Amino acid sequence: MFFNWARVGGDAPRLALKGMVHLDGHVLPHGYVILTPLGFAGAGPIVCRVINSTANMPIGEFTVPADQGPIAGRYSVELRQNMNRWLSNSFMSALVQTRGGAATLEQVHFGHHRALSPTIDDQHVFTKARPTDKNDSIFEIKSGADANLALKIEVFSK
Repeated sequence: MFFNWARVGGDAPRLALKGMVHLDGHVLPHGYVILTPLGFAGAGPIVCRVINSTANMPIGEFTVPADQGPIAGRYSVELRQNMNRWLSNSFMSALVQTRGGAATLEQVHFGHHRALSPTIDDQHVFTKARPTDKNDSIFEIKSGADANLALKIEVFSK
């Protein structure tokens, strides 16, 4: 039990994170930021979700509450870009059927003719700010409850 306690940071406080992710100068609509601790037995990798929803947060923003956050220290940064357009209409049956007056003819036409192909072929992974950089991106997570609430992660594909 002592080994497990020490491996996840012992008494070190976990910290909340909040920030924005930019890819090629634009906000990242959908993906993940994975922070992996460097050179210490930290809290383990931290996964930050970037969701293309405006439900109480701007597109491109990620948040991690303190109880799920990292401890202070240096972390390597991996950014995973997901497609930001879904492949299925299955969650929007009102757009593909007119049974029982569920949708107008205009809605059905839109549902059948909107672009459903993914915006990227596969998930893209970035570990460097620019492809020509020699070293991976490193982030310093600072101690203090409000020290990591305005993070900015920027990567470039070219």
